[in-house]
Formats: sequence, structure tokens, C-alpha cells
Amino acid sequence: MARRKNDAYYTPATMTEELLSRVSLVSEVILEPCAGKGAISDILKRDNKVFTSDIDTSCDTDATADATDPKVMERFALFSDWAVTNPPFKDAFKILQNCLALKLKVAFLLRLTFLEPTYERGEFLKSNPPTKLIVLPRCSFTEDGKTDSVTCAWMIWDNDYEDSWIQVCTKTNTQ
Repeated sequence: MARRKNDAYYTPATMTEELLSRVSLVSEVILEPCAGKGAISDILKRDNKVFTSDIDTSCDTDATADATDPKVMERFALFSDWAVTNPPFKDAFKILQNCLALKLKVAFLLRLTFLEPTYERGEFLKSNPPTKLIVLPRCSFTEDGKTDSVTCAWMIWDNDYEDSWIQVCTKTNTQ
């Protein structure tokens, strides 16, 4: 099966609810740099001010921008402490590096395979492991009810955490 344009696989609401039930996102403004249709930002906007962007010009966001561009992220980081997103997996590492270089706290929804010590990410992850991991059951990102072939998790990079960083969700919490 061919990948969707811009790796656009939208986040089920329950996954963002799981994040919010476990992580306090205290920020004047939360940045959602890969907002797509607003699946994450719409939920975040219930209790937070959210700035949205996406590379896709057809998305209804505050800005059209490429989150893999460090200069773009530098401008966005001026008014935000947190970046929360489900990034395109093929660009996730570059976007994560941009966010962490700017000292943003980060919550990314990623496949668990992101933690594999690949040639590209291995040394980086050794030096910059997530501070919290919220493992989720498989779900459908294709809006057809078929679950994805890989388990995903919210991976949090926030040096303010002092509690346990691994949390496993059950199916009853996310369906």
C-alpha cells in the first residue's frame, strides 16, 4: 500500500486524551507543528492556547511551514515551551532535533520502533532518551477501523520529570 501524501495519518482523539491524563502541559502556548486536520490541536485547545502549522497548504492552520526547517522552528519556539505532535515518521527525527535544540519540551506520538538504536538515531537517543514513555495499544490511523501494524507511544522529552517514565495503557482506556 502506498504511503499517504506528507505521511498524513491522523491521531484518534483517545490517544491525545491519554497524553493529557498523564502529562501536565503547562505552557503559555503549545506548538503543534504537524497539525494536519487538527486532531491533536482541537483537543489541546480545550484548555490551552495552541499555535498550529503544517507543511500542507490545504490544512486550516495558523501557518504553513516545514517543521524540518530549523529556522522555522526557531521562530515558533519564541512563544512556546511545548511542542506536541504526531509527526510524519520519516521526518520525526529531524523535527525532534529541531525542538530539542530550541529547549522545547516535547511530546511526540511515535512508533515504538523510533527507540531502536539505528545508525541515524542511536547515539542521539543514547544521549537524549525520552524522559517519559506512554505506550498505547494499536489503533487505526487510517480511519477505516483497521489497526496499524506497529505499537506507538507518546514519547516525552521534559527534564522537569521526576516520576517513572514508562506507563502502559490498556485497551479499555483508549477505545
